[in-house]
Amino acid sequence: MPQCAYAAPTRPSTNVPAEDSYSVTRTIDGVSYFLMLTDTAGQEEYRSLWAASNLRSDAFLLVYDITNPYSLDGLEYFIEMIDMEEENRIDQGKCPPVKIVAGNKCDLQGGRQIRSQEGLEWARRRGCGFMETSAREMVNIEETFARE
Repeated sequence: MPQCAYAAPTRPSTNVPAEDSYSVTRTIDGVSYFLMLTDTAGQEEYRSLWAASNLRSDAFLLVYDITNPYSLDGLEYFIEMIDMEEENRIDQGKCPPVKIVAGNKCDLQGGRQIRSQEGLEWARRRGCGFMETSAREMVNIEETFARE
């Protein structure tokens, strides 16, 4: 069953390291997809764990916080790991993974620090799809997982 990995390196800072994992199965066009979502909360100690367990995924959803001016840069580590895996797959004649970047918290326009155009350009330069979401208001959440 195809798998999707998710990395969200932004969460309000706390003194307690946290990693949340969620999974769900979705059927699209008669094919079942297992989605494994891992929220690393930007914690450095989860980077190697994330890379070891998620790089075989068929799709990656990279999420940043539009109200945090540093969060988009926080995705750089993850996209570099994904790009190396993509190169390996292409060299082996396999399909590259799907990559989507999502700017979260689009409901907080008054606190916006990263323009939508900036997120879109970042995603395009790295060969990723792009959309903005709001987990709180459920904006583009279902649509994010339905994209091809």
